[in-house]
Amino acid sequence: MIAFRSLLTAAVAPAVRCVAPARAFSRTPAAHDVKTLFVGNLAWTVRSDDLGTLFSEFGEVKSSRVMSDRETGRSRGFGFVEMEEVAANVAAEKLNGFSFKGRDLRVNVSEPRPQDGRGGAPRFGGRDRRDF
Repeated sequence: MIAFRSLLTAAVAPAVRCVAPARAFSRTPAAHDVKTLFVGNLAWTVRSDDLGTLFSEFGEVKSSRVMSDRETGRSRGFGFVEMEEVAANVAAEKLNGFSFKGRDLRVNVSEPRPQDGRGGAPRFGGRDRRDF
């Protein structure tokens, strides 16, 4: 029994070491990494193009979108802008509190969504409406 375990360990161990080298997990962020910025307190008249134009003063904007209500199509007062990491950090610092169309913007680096794809707190006593 002992000889079988040592034989199995010797056969499997080298393959495990080669699959995941340590340097694969220690990656430093590059300048071209994309960051998503949350932009809150938007005026109802702001559109995605307006948001992209405002942020383009600080660097290339990959995408910009103002979130709208599904039923009414009206702006929900917040949006997201994707930019390169360095430009995004500068834009977040400069535009946070900036008055745009009569409203003081709130700009933060957005947090990634949870892996399960369901954001926010559970509703209806712990069950989500999608469970019905």
